[in-house]
Amino acid sequence: MFGIGRRRKIDKLDFILAGAQKSGTTALHYFLEKHPRITMGDQEEMHFFDDDDLFSGWNMQRFKGREPLDFLDAVKEEKSRVAGAPPREARRFAYVDRGFYVQHLERFFRFFSREQMMIIKFEEFRQEQRETLDSIFSFLGVKPFPSFRSKDRNVVPYQRAMNWEERVFLYNIFADDIATLEQLLGWDCSDWKL
Repeated sequence: MFGIGRRRKIDKLDFILAGAQKSGTTALHYFLEKHPRITMGDQEEMHFFDDDDLFSGWNMQRFKGREPLDFLDAVKEEKSRVAGAPPREARRFAYVDRGFYVQHLERFFRFFSREQMMIIKFEEFRQEQRETLDSIFSFLGVKPFPSFRSKDRNVVPYQRAMNWEERVFLYNIFADDIATLEQLLGWDCSDWKL
């Protein structure tokens, strides 16, 4: 449960922090819980709206020793691996299907008005952390921190970088979704393109 106020019973939910795996939600949770007017829940990850950045998700599975395939092989074999896995294991092999952000956002928009949602691009949060946090606190109706100490959270080392062949392969899968996302949110996603 999340709510405005410190160390009190939460009677109503004031906001939900949702995001793709490895998209900065752990860091954002850390900063929000440090604010004296915000109470965060005891359970940081509820996996309620599960989503995943595919290369980071693959890397996390590799890091944990759960993914034997190289990235491109894992992506190409995704459908057959998901179909052949027990239901509880299937999500572990689903890298691509979770990366279509537009379908997830459209589902949110059916339940929440745009005015109720603040959607943050990871790259902007990472590069302009102070400004992004100030805008989040303003959105939540609380005063910004006068100062804070930045620290990376939940960082998993990458075994390797994504290569060009993999990037081209993924871009061909996601190009339409990226274009639609740019229109839907008014974002410039040129850094996601080739």
